[in-house]
Amino acid sequence: MTPRKTPGSRLVESLRGLLEDGYEFDEAEEHLLTMIEFEADRVAALRAVLADELAKDQVSTRRVTELSAEIRLLEKQIGQWSASLRPKQAESKSWTHQKAANSRWRGGGLAAL
Repeated sequence: MTPRKTPGSRLVESLRGLLEDGYEFDEAEEHLLTMIEFEADRVAALRAVLADELAKDQVSTRRVTELSAEIRLLEKQIGQWSASLRPKQAESKSWTHQKAANSRWRGGGLAAL
């Protein structure tokens, strides 16, 4: 029987899948992947503790607040780390920026808007 993958290992596997063929993460990125895996597993553990707390007859709002805040912060950090590993995409311009630029190119100025 194969052991179940942890949430962290599934996330890291998913991030590795973003790499195009022939590319690999460098040493610093590998370290970041290890941190992401650890923190994602920690989030899963904290969620279990939060679920246990919410299942009690006497729920401690202070404890729920603390756990929720910690989970939220860890998820934000994991998201930032994961985003830093993703290949850079060409940043697209908003529709209003494109319309203004096109108007300037056509010489219409503000009257064309």
